[in-house]
Amino acid sequence: MKPIKIYNDSNRLTIDWTLNTLCTYHCSYCPPMLHRGTNVFKDKDSDKEIVVNFLNKLKAQAGNRGVHIFINGGEPTISPVFETLIDFINDAGWYAYVNTNGSRSLDWWEQYAHKIFKVTVSYHPETVIDEEIFDKVAYIGTQTNVGVFTLMYPPLWDKSLNAFNRFSEMNNVTLGASRVFKRDSLQADSSYDYNQEQLNWLEQYSNVTFKSGVKNFAEGKQYGNTFAVYDNDTTALVDEVDFVNNRKNNFIGWSCRMGADHLFINTDWLIREAACNNAGFLGTVEDFVGLNTTSTTCKDQWCMCTADVLITKEAP
Repeated sequence: MKPIKIYNDSNRLTIDWTLNTLCTYHCSYCPPMLHRGTNVFKDKDSDKEIVVNFLNKLKAQAGNRGVHIFINGGEPTISPVFETLIDFINDAGWYAYVNTNGSRSLDWWEQYAHKIFKVTVSYHPETVIDEEIFDKVAYIGTQTNVGVFTLMYPPLWDKSLNAFNRFSEMNNVTLGASRVFKRDSLQADSSYDYNQEQLNWLEQYSNVTFKSGVKNFAEGKQYGNTFAVYDNDTTALVDEVDFVNNRKNNFIGWSCRMGADHLFINTDWLIREAACNNAGFLGTVEDFVGLNTTSTTCKDQWCMCTADVLITKEAP
């Protein structure tokens, strides 16, 4: 049984935007480059105009589609254009999903949490101050959808475990636990050593516990689900991780809606059709012309990015 088509049940436009390579934390297990990274956007006034012009072009082309923008870093909330981006998304009726360490002050979250559709906080036991992060997550959960990924760092296992239990008691907080890997680059190296009791705990709690948040999609703007049609005339939901792990992701020669339904913006302002190495460029944030109007032929043997797996595509 082979997949012959992948499609979404919503007419969404998805954008993955990495705003910076700079993090406010200095965790020992994170890539050193994040400790000496940069904010791509340097001048708050002129960069604000550039970002707004880009988003207005995008808005004109997106029309009535649901637009879903996933914002990453580094620590994206410290980018000089973060507030500009969030304000535009909120005013446009789009959806912002922010991955953050939660290091901004509670006063700051009181200004911006309600403008974000989903906040995903990573809990880093080496650096975080517990009572502060507990207060912030509890507050964010009253304003918008929130999730926490707790890094279960063996040298601070008890602190991580206490945090996981505290988050699990909060209403509306989707919760996951993550094993920690040593990283001397952006690639995972080897795992820290866990004792058997810790390994048993990780096995029991490795699945994400989903809880309903306080925000819903507007009618017709849902993110939706992704389905695969197979060569035996069956259809099933796509598990993008399963597709990658089990080599169901050979789409070479397929017609793909990259650049039309999905954009990837990196820290150099470059706009790619997708994350894959062979994806084409659509200019930069400064000189963006427009979305693709036709499909693009997949050139990679394997589609290794889970976000790219979810883009609408069809075998020849």
